[in-house]
Amino acid sequence: MIVILLNLKVCAISFQRTIKYSPQIVGFAHIKTKITYKGLWLVNTGLIDPGYNGFMSSLVMNFGKALQRIDADERIMRLTFSQISAPNPNPSVLNQELKSTIN
Repeated sequence: MIVILLNLKVCAISFQRTIKYSPQIVGFAHIKTKITYKGLWLVNTGLIDPGYNGFMSSLVMNFGKALQRIDADERIMRLTFSQISAPNPNPSVLNQELKSTIN
């Protein structure tokens, strides 16, 4: 798929490959600098939850004045990984603990 963005427009993109992390691995998504030189910005990059399994996606915004093209094979994001010492906790248990510390 090829994406062409008008200036000051936002587009949601989904990457072609799925990822599957072990519960002991956390990922971080970073925008590649070369894409920013084109005036493009990936809006919601950041933490990839331990144990995540699925497609990655992001919103892309064109801050430039010209149309910008993103080819299907273009690499616009870099992933880094870190091993964590404990598996991802059950989110409902974590929310209960957070509520009890706030009250």
